[in-house]
Order: sequence, then structure tokens, then C-alpha cells
Amino acid sequence: MKKYFVFLSMFLSLNAYSQMQPGDYTFTNNEYEFKFTISDGGWVISSIQINGTKEILKDGYWRNVNWNGVDEDYDGPSGWYEFQTDQCNYDFDMPINNKLTLDSFDCKNSSKNKTIVLYRKK
Repeated sequence: MKKYFVFLSMFLSLNAYSQMQPGDYTFTNNEYEFKFTISDGGWVISSIQINGTKEILKDGYWRNVNWNGVDEDYDGPSGWYEFQTDQCNYDFDMPINNKLTLDSFDCKNSSKNKTIVLYRKK
């Protein structure tokens, strides 16, 4: 039983480390500015703003990789953030070296799927 609790605590600490810390974030490039707020211990995206327009956020969450469904040699992220607005679905992995890649897809306005590379505003 003790081994189970040690494993569980290691697993939970690994997941917590994988997520962003609660707070406000801004990432930009020459065309886009993406602001968002992470809350609830890193599990929830509670607000978003794209190019100065506050979007209606339907939901936004951290998603964990299903380790039972990946190949043995999987070397990708342990999870990602995803959120939906009235217009599109979005997702992004944890930022690496202050670089965030935002993907938009399944847009209602017939926009093509898009990948936007952004950098953390300091």
C-alpha cells in the first residue's frame, strides 16, 4: 500500500510540473497577440484575448496524454491545453524557450486550419 501512495504522489507531482503556473500570459508575433489566464492550479484556461478582442471562451483545459495509448518510444509532451470559442477550436503545448505554437481548427467561418508561432512578451 505504501508503494502505491509513493507512485501516486510521484505521478501527481509530474503532472503538476507539466502544466503552466496560474497567472496571466501574453505571447505575440508581428501579426498576433494572444493573452490568456491560467487558473485552478494550472488545469483551466479562464480567459483569452486574441488581437485585443476578448473571446467568448466556451471551455479551456489542460489535457493529459493517455499513456496507455501511445507507442513505447513516444517522446512528445505529457499534455496540452485546448479551448473552444464561438468561432474555432484551439490547442497549444507547453511553451518551450518562451515559444508557444497555437493551432486553430474546425472554424465555423470556413477559415483554414492555422498554426501560429508566438513568443512570450516580457
